[in-house]
Amino acid sequence: MAVTMAASMVGEAQLDQTIPQQVIVTGGQTEMNARRDSTAGKITIGRKRIEESGVEKVADLLAREPGLPSTLGALGSPTYTQFLIDGLPPAKNQNLADMDLQLVEKIEIIKTTVAEFGPYGIAGTINIITRKIIAEQKKTDLRVAYNTSAGQPGFNLSSSLSRGKEEDVLSMNMQLSSSYKTQESNGSLSQTSSSSGSGIAQQLQGQASTSNRFVTLAASGNMIWRPAQRHQLIFSPAINTSTSVWANSNIRQWDDGSSLEMNEHFHGNTEQLSLPLSWTIRLHEQSQLMLFTRVNRDRGHMETVWDEYRSSLGNSLRRNAADSTGNSATFKLDYKTVLADVHEIKTGMHLTRSSDSVDEKHWLNGNPDLALDEFNAPYSLVETKLRWFWQDDWRLDDSLSLNLGISGEQTTLDLQERHYQPHAFYRVLSPSMHVLKKLNADGTQRMRFSLARSFNAPRSGDLMQRPFINALAPCLANGVCIANGLETADSSGNPDLQPERSLGLNITYEYDLAANSLLSLGLYTRDIDKKRGSEIRLENVAWSNQARYVYRPVNFGDASVQGIDMELQLALRDLSVQAPDASLRAGLGLARSRVNIRSGLDMLTDCQTPWNAKLGASYTARVWPLKLDIDASWAPGNWVRINAQQRSFSPRQFNLNAGAVWKFNPDTSLTINLGNILADSRTSVIEYANVDGVVRQQSLDKSHTRLSMRLNFKL
Repeated sequence: MAVTMAASMVGEAQLDQTIPQQVIVTGGQTEMNARRDSTAGKITIGRKRIEESGVEKVADLLAREPGLPSTLGALGSPTYTQFLIDGLPPAKNQNLADMDLQLVEKIEIIKTTVAEFGPYGIAGTINIITRKIIAEQKKTDLRVAYNTSAGQPGFNLSSSLSRGKEEDVLSMNMQLSSSYKTQESNGSLSQTSSSSGSGIAQQLQGQASTSNRFVTLAASGNMIWRPAQRHQLIFSPAINTSTSVWANSNIRQWDDGSSLEMNEHFHGNTEQLSLPLSWTIRLHEQSQLMLFTRVNRDRGHMETVWDEYRSSLGNSLRRNAADSTGNSATFKLDYKTVLADVHEIKTGMHLTRSSDSVDEKHWLNGNPDLALDEFNAPYSLVETKLRWFWQDDWRLDDSLSLNLGISGEQTTLDLQERHYQPHAFYRVLSPSMHVLKKLNADGTQRMRFSLARSFNAPRSGDLMQRPFINALAPCLANGVCIANGLETADSSGNPDLQPERSLGLNITYEYDLAANSLLSLGLYTRDIDKKRGSEIRLENVAWSNQARYVYRPVNFGDASVQGIDMELQLALRDLSVQAPDASLRAGLGLARSRVNIRSGLDMLTDCQTPWNAKLGASYTARVWPLKLDIDASWAPGNWVRINAQQRSFSPRQFNLNAGAVWKFNPDTSLTINLGNILADSRTSVIEYANVDGVVRQQSLDKSHTRLSMRLNFKL
């Protein structure tokens, strides 16, 4: 960083004698033009498109994006797509996909790995930039929403207030959001077993139902102080609270006449406080330094009660309670500059240290559950992460750009689980290279080439030894447990788990059909080492005096993925000025993936579908202040092998959504959205195989149409 800054200062005297920078500053660019000029092909969804979309949550907006597969990643699983907020990993338990778009300034999507976003994101990164200044000066923006699904109501109320403009010495804004949501689901279960020579035998029939209720309250704000022309300080406190209550009912009837009826009740509260402070220093016209610090604190209480009746054992009452606290502190230092009008240099580091502790208790029929005594004591986790990056976005000439970068992270994790004290340590290093070549003079045809090393880090919970006893085969007093099988395995972590390591290649061709229309064709491949998955084994365990089947995460082999992504965005007025104000968007993804595990078994990558498709359209009426949207997505039914013992079938997916926005005047609008319009029942299957045969579970679940109405007005 010091060398880069020194070079920048040396070059500063020459800047006044050269032509103004032509490449790096993109202020006033449209989203489409910014994408065309991005060496790595970054897609940006700006505030204007967010407001015109009419949707409420980040996930709903991403579902419309034709350049993003509905599975949110080239490997089909959201765990391979890195989600960031303002360039940093989200706080603990923060679900960015469920974030209210009222708090979002823009969303950046990149389907490869770039140094400034760190070494993670095998399938790419989605970076959410929060709003700092709200343009509606001295106005209160208020949203009132009602939604329903399967007759279950929900409400949402949010507001924002802004004072000051971007050029003022002091400006502030505040956002408030609260929501109440209820959900219900019902399904049926059929389990059979088969072995060679004996045919298929019915084992059990079952029904399950769930009723959930969620209540949230969030408040955040920004205080922006500009004491001098080159300095800006932003203080952005935020507090979030949530309460979730749900009840599950599970009834099972075995073929031998035995039965189980289990009613589960859960109640949980969480509170989160975040205190971020950033200080931006503009060193000169084309260089700036940013210092950022953030302190987070969260706490929660959860309690679960199982009231169960077994025909063979009678009634039993189980209760678990857990109190958790977490603290984290982050320091980040970023520097960027422009050299000779052709190099945009970015470099930085950030350090995060977090600690979490949980005090968990278990009771059986009012007495401490001795079966889990080994793991009842409080446990704690301390994690330290040091990340750094350097990146040069270099415009060689008008037709050729190069982005070179390198990023790395060092992670130390210490766990304290009574008699178990696992320690994890790993370093990762991610070089990346992206090339943009314009194939003609006006740049309407482009080729991009990206090559990067990236990683997928294990979650801290996957490293912990403490078990989760399967509620369908629980343990009784003194280590006596109801025998479990592959389909009712307990679960536990693996302290030896390592990050997945991927080498990724992307080749993309883009053709501008017109100013606001685009055709894109992309090829990608990922070769993954230390592919993470799971295995089920029969083990001698501390919580039972008999061997139990245990489900654990493992690194079990190598994986490879190849695919094609096609995207079309077409504005009809690009074809004719007399055409209606309408646009079409379409996306198609084809993929092939294989995993070779230690046993030599070849299988599909988890959650990967062989193809998926999207089709959508928007129309703005000429006479009426009305905008209409319709979107559809498809994915086929698909068998996926999860591990050597387990495979699953996911039913075909077809979702049809529609929305309308009516503007009564510039300050008042009504939005109506319908989700999953053609709701139907879907059957999923899980099979477990061992030397004795195959156990097959078939579940039938009913989906529901969702209705949402939101009134937005400014006071």
